[in-house]
Amino acid sequence: MRTDFIIKRLSRRSISLHILENGELEVRAPRFIPEFIIRQFVAAKEDWIEQTRLKLKTLPKSKKPVYKEGEVFRLGGKEYTLHITDGNAVVLTPTRLYFPKKFLSRAKHHMELFCRKFAKQFLTERVSVYAEKMKVTCRRISIRDTTSRWGSCSSTGTISFSYRLILAELSIIDYVVAHELAHVTHHHHKPAFWAYLSRYYPGYITAKTWLRREGHTLKI
Repeated sequence: MRTDFIIKRLSRRSISLHILENGELEVRAPRFIPEFIIRQFVAAKEDWIEQTRLKLKTLPKSKKPVYKEGEVFRLGGKEYTLHITDGNAVVLTPTRLYFPKKFLSRAKHHMELFCRKFAKQFLTERVSVYAEKMKVTCRRISIRDTTSRWGSCSSTGTISFSYRLILAELSIIDYVVAHELAHVTHHHHKPAFWAYLSRYYPGYITAKTWLRREGHTLKI
């Protein structure tokens, strides 16, 4: 029986498997489920695990961001040149991203905080644009730190986005926005949903394929 995996105990109801970019298997499981049940679940998914690992080897490799003078970062579909400063906050101008020197020791943490705020404002604007086109209403927008889902729409009309989405091209961002807004009226992925989405975002297949192949490269 397979033993080379990491068990992550979480507040959840079911077990799920995730192949990390380095090929490791991470098992996310409810806090109190017995370990032998987890091992049985993993054993039953052996074929899926191997197939997914083989597929992962064919995907583009992600590049770890480097926080140094002159590096280029993409936010909201635009590119910004990073400049190290003696300031106290991350500041964005039309072409530059000013990053405090004192943040460099925990660069990822501080960049994530900034990106979450930026994502809330930017995605709220994009949702507004598409909601008007699609004649739907979004009650609330939530920004989360998710890696397996770029967006979701609840039955109450709340739309959640992964903050990492803003690292993509605008066309990809708009696809996810339109996709989740389409769920306001179509709570499924049946043909009617895709037909409705294609009216407002005809290039959804290209964007959807890109996210499947390269979404893992969107990192800070």
